[in-house]
Amino acid sequence: MLFLIFFIALVFHLMLCNFYFRSFTSPFSIYGIIWFGLLLTTQLPIIKYNNISSIAVLIYFLAYFAFLLPNLFGKYNAKSESFQSFKTINFIRLRRIARVCTWFYLLIILIYWFFVIKYFGSISFIFSHPFYVRSVSTGANGVQIAPIYVNYSLPIGYTAAGVCAFLLWFDKIKARKKIKYLIPMALVFVQDLATFSRMATIFFAIIYICTLFIKLNFVTKRERGRYIRFLFLAVLSAIVLIMLTKIIRSNGTDFGTEYDEFAYFKGDNFIKSTFLHLYTYTTGSFVAFSNFVDSFDSNFTFGYAQFLPMFNFLNRFLGLNMEHYNLVYEFTSVPYDTNVYTFLREAYTDFGIFGIILTPLFLGIVALVCKKCRFKNPYVKVVLLQYIYLYVIFGIFYTPYSQGGPVIGMLVYFIIILCCMKSKVLYSAKKNSIKVGNDNKLYNC
Repeated sequence: MLFLIFFIALVFHLMLCNFYFRSFTSPFSIYGIIWFGLLLTTQLPIIKYNNISSIAVLIYFLAYFAFLLPNLFGKYNAKSESFQSFKTINFIRLRRIARVCTWFYLLIILIYWFFVIKYFGSISFIFSHPFYVRSVSTGANGVQIAPIYVNYSLPIGYTAAGVCAFLLWFDKIKARKKIKYLIPMALVFVQDLATFSRMATIFFAIIYICTLFIKLNFVTKRERGRYIRFLFLAVLSAIVLIMLTKIIRSNGTDFGTEYDEFAYFKGDNFIKSTFLHLYTYTTGSFVAFSNFVDSFDSNFTFGYAQFLPMFNFLNRFLGLNMEHYNLVYEFTSVPYDTNVYTFLREAYTDFGIFGIILTPLFLGIVALVCKKCRFKNPYVKVVLLQYIYLYVIFGIFYTPYSQGGPVIGMLVYFIIILCCMKSKVLYSAKKNSIKVGNDNKLYNC
């Protein structure tokens, strides 16, 4: 029954995107495709998942329609809508910003690795004890491996990734020269490898992929096929890079074997284990949220979960003695054990059903503002859309901005761009400028 419900919902969403919004790459479109697509796969005979409760299903649809509501005011109409064109941007200076941020990010990563090696003793110990290193470095034991100035400097990588992602897809230089714009992805992999984590790598991959979504709204129909191939290649490359950390952490042995007893198909090979790991990694949170809703004790946190970095800042710098909120949640059986619940857990924990409505509603309003409002420089819209896409895509795991790294990183990124706009660093004379797209079309939701 749920398979039919999610299938109809997915078909409805695709038709809505095609005939009403005329876009499959807007934040709302991507949200519906990912969520209904993954919910549909939970009903396939792959893993013997627990049943998703009726309350959870209603919450999923409520969040979807809350996101949809503001977008209904942004219907595309080719006859009535006047498109903005990109202002002229000094790509030479933008490249310099990317270069400075990337080099600074590299320096901080080297310093970070120095303290990691100093704490654990040697590189060989780190790679021979990956699970111990991960358990210590995730903060579960309250261990701060690197000094605070290092931890607060690492988020500069988000600026490097955001600007380099924009240059990768929009800069009009030869393709072989664009390889340098992928350096932040390589650096974040090295950063995560120090603690065998994948979170920052996933964040950066989403930034690169979502910027390509934005680019797809500027290309002509003739160019669209080429960029869709780029999209598939980017997603595949991101998956390989993300899985590589898991393979290294597993010391090269097969992983995913913990799901064998719950899988419908049997077999012991690398491909099956990889598929099961990816599948459970992206779908288990939907069933886990269902378990959470069914057992929630109505002990609301009133913003603490979603805005945890702000409360941590108040605790640390203003000396407020507030109770600590732990983002490392309890495990639940789905039937395998997982502690990932989607971003809806933080929304529901904070404000109950109102949080389920207000959070996607706010995302939809910001997306509508990006479409309808005129900014002095449209690159600000690109930054805002990167914010929204990060929330939409990473939301299948948890709230991205409940973590300090993404909050500080994206905030620094936004401040740097605003300062550059204010000082007109990114504006240039006409001879140094570049128009983006053949039709000068601005982002179309």
